[in-house]
Parts: sequence; structure tokens; C-alpha cells
Amino acid sequence: MLENFHVIAVEYLGIKEAMPAYLDPNLSTEDLLTGVCFASAGSGYDPLTIELAVIVSVFQILSLLLN
Repeated sequence: MLENFHVIAVEYLGIKEAMPAYLDPNLSTEDLLTGVCFASAGSGYDPLTIELAVIVSVFQILSLLLN
């Protein structure tokens, strides 16, 4: 349940109904101001998981945030 805490919190507080993904191509400026989800399907730090699941790594996410 804690892995979905952010989803429950934004809905409970009336901020928004759903928290969009940071890499969502339809992301608006308001979404950035009210919160986005930076999760990447549990990629963790294991490079094998990233390759098998074809997902964004933690290090790629950090790089995106810094740009």
C-alpha cells in the first residue's frame, strides 16, 4: 500500500484525481506544479532488471531531472 501512497494522498487532499508520470508527453505546467510521479516500474539499481523490462533506470531519471 505504501508504494501507492502518493496516489492516495493527492486524491485525498483534493489536489488532483491522478498523478501523471514525469515523462508523460501530455504533461502540463500545472501538473509539474501540483506533482508528478518519477517512479520507473521498480527499476531499482540492477541493470539486468532494466534490460529485461525495457524501462528507465534510476540513473537516467536523475539525469532527466538535472536537465
